[in-house]
Amino acid sequence: MLKKFAGIAIMLGIALNINIYATEVAESVEVSADVDLEDKDLEDEDLEEADSDEDVDLEDEDLEDVDLDEDEDLEEADSDEDAGVAALTNIDGEFKVEIAKIMPKNDTEVYVVTKLSDERVTFYSISQDLKIFDSQRNLINIFDVNVNDTAILTIDVIGTEEYITSMTMIEMSEPVEAKIMQYSGKVVAIKGENITISNEEFGNLTYILKDNSQINLDGSFGNLDDVLINDNATIYVEGSYIVEMDIDKVVPQNEYVTQAYFESAIQTRDEFIVTVRVGNELVTYSLDLDIEAYRDGRRYYLPDIQKGDLVVFDVYNGEIVVVEAFSENAERMGRITLVDGDYITVLIDNEVETFAITENTVIYDEVLDKYILLDELPLYSEVAIGVGTHVTEEVMIDEVVIEVLGEEVVVEEEVVIRTESTNVNSLRVIRHVDEFRFSGIVQSVSSSGSEMQLLIEYDILTNTNMLVRHIEIPVSASIIIDGKNALKNRLVAGMEVIVSYRGNELYEIFVKN
Repeated sequence: MLKKFAGIAIMLGIALNINIYATEVAESVEVSADVDLEDKDLEDEDLEEADSDEDVDLEDEDLEDVDLDEDEDLEEADSDEDAGVAALTNIDGEFKVEIAKIMPKNDTEVYVVTKLSDERVTFYSISQDLKIFDSQRNLINIFDVNVNDTAILTIDVIGTEEYITSMTMIEMSEPVEAKIMQYSGKVVAIKGENITISNEEFGNLTYILKDNSQINLDGSFGNLDDVLINDNATIYVEGSYIVEMDIDKVVPQNEYVTQAYFESAIQTRDEFIVTVRVGNELVTYSLDLDIEAYRDGRRYYLPDIQKGDLVVFDVYNGEIVVVEAFSENAERMGRITLVDGDYITVLIDNEVETFAITENTVIYDEVLDKYILLDELPLYSEVAIGVGTHVTEEVMIDEVVIEVLGEEVVVEEEVVIRTESTNVNSLRVIRHVDEFRFSGIVQSVSSSGSEMQLLIEYDILTNTNMLVRHIEIPVSASIIIDGKNALKNRLVAGMEVIVSYRGNELYEIFVKN
């Protein structure tokens, strides 16, 4: 009788397609039947009644509950399994994130700081021109996005950075009464619409000047061109954006500094004629020939200051006593891609530029907290370089024939040849790349096996196609061929290899099959 009862329960479970849960129900019913038979001596009539009760328990409503429980359990299992994943992703590789902050990056881009599903925070770059859609597929821009909004992002690597290439809002906070923060201080930097002021309490603060922001200039309305470094400013900030700005251009009577942008300088017999741009106006000054001029902290010949350089005049008792110029890119951020003799190549904004290192260049490694030599510079490290244009003069004597009283006379004339070069004044190592690797095809190997030429189809770190690299192979490097250590003389042209570095040291060459 007991076997018959259990068999009925199992067949019923199969018929209702409840899989493993039906088996569990059948087993619990079987145990219940054992207890009932032992304690109450149920007859066939009682068993039929029990069968009827079981049928009632396994009606459609209960089956739906079982399916729901199963789904919930599976979701919990999936959640536990993905606990270490940085973000929720769907099958298209999109990321669901919460917006934590929006910060200025440069004239055309901002950083979007996001909170991922495991509470970790990361950030991506985004162009201010990227089209963003709200949940109703209406077109919005980055300025409409608020902290705590939820979005679906698509991330692509462009150059060496991760960029948001699509952004769709799935939950946006309701507009609330804006909380306006007020800060005062001296303007210390202006880059595009990013304005930095030096605040006594919080230090340097950088915010984006929002479209149609109001700039109050000494009782009248102004624009961004009217805002100059060293102006006293009060900014009114909502989120990451300046919505209003007060500029105070009050200048002390005895000693003051004024700022403009360099246009040109001409040397005459008695003076320099210097033209600068202040706002939308051109202003001309006459300066003594013995005026002190500096560019990026170094003494400079005044006419060689570059157009567009920021210039600051130190004025005392109504006279300009010092001219200080600052190149637009006095300090530039990039990644070291090559060190060759006294020259370095740096990847800056996806373009490779070459700079000269001189005996006066100061190299400081912020990671190691010490000054280093050029040959200690970590390859592919992120650096900030202060560059300047170095002017050299060479005086040559040239013979010129002139006519004096009807006769030709040969006289000597001095000719000054001026040359310019872009040198690195200072270099700061900001971050090391601990380990990196690239693959390519061996073009040639030296007879000693200590050097080889490697063709790299695409180098993501330098954004260069079909690049030939000269590789020095140290004695300590491992050569892996067919999964085993091999001698360097087994490397031959045509092999496809993966070259691995730790810091500046090559430690392995792996030959692909």
